[in-house]
This record gives sequence, C-alpha cells and structure tokens, in this order.
Amino acid sequence: MRRGELWLLLAAVLLSVAAVFLWSIRKASGTMVEVYLGDTLYTTCPLEENLLLIDQGDGKINCIRITAEGVEMESASCVGQDCVHQGVLKPGGSVSMGNWIVCLPNGVSVRLAEAE
Repeated sequence: MRRGELWLLLAAVLLSVAAVFLWSIRKASGTMVEVYLGDTLYTTCPLEENLLLIDQGDGKINCIRITAEGVEMESASCVGQDCVHQGVLKPGGSVSMGNWIVCLPNGVSVRLAEAE
C-alpha cells in the first residue's frame, strides 16, 4: 500500500467516526420523555436532569429519574417493583420492553420518543 492510499484510508476512517459521533449527538438531543397515566399523556420533557414525582393521591406513587443519558423508574409504590427493575431506557438502546417502562399496578408508563 502506498503512502497516499494510507492517508486516504485514514481520512475515510476519521470521517466515518465523526459522522457516527455527530449522528448520536443529534439523536440524543431530539429525544423526549413521555409520561402517561393510563392512556392519557401526563407530561413531556427533554432528556435533561429532572426528577418527576407522580403522586396520584390514592397511595400510588412513582418517582421517575431523567438524565441526559436516559430515563428510569427510580421508585414505585407497587408490590412487584418490575418497573423499577427494568433499568435505564437510553436513546438508541434497547431493554426488554423496547422504548417503554410500565408500572401496570399504578397505571404509569414512560416512553422515549423522538421530538417532532
């Protein structure tokens, strides 16, 4: 391989890495968190440092932690705690429920969605 071909190959690799990096930044910045109570949209917020406390007044309480990296159900008053154990939803990532965290006993759902 000649020196010129090596430089061309190196430039192509660097451009590819830069394109992937810029795509991931754009994708993460356009992601919104949607929180539903039952089938009704409760609130929408960007992926920024935030802590949502949803107290439905009848003992049903959910705490949702939102960071730039993703969203998770930090705590819930439900018995099974399946929603808490689902882990962090990350933009472009995948967990067992796709883009959703669901607390079925409390009727609270969290979804990652692309901003329109």
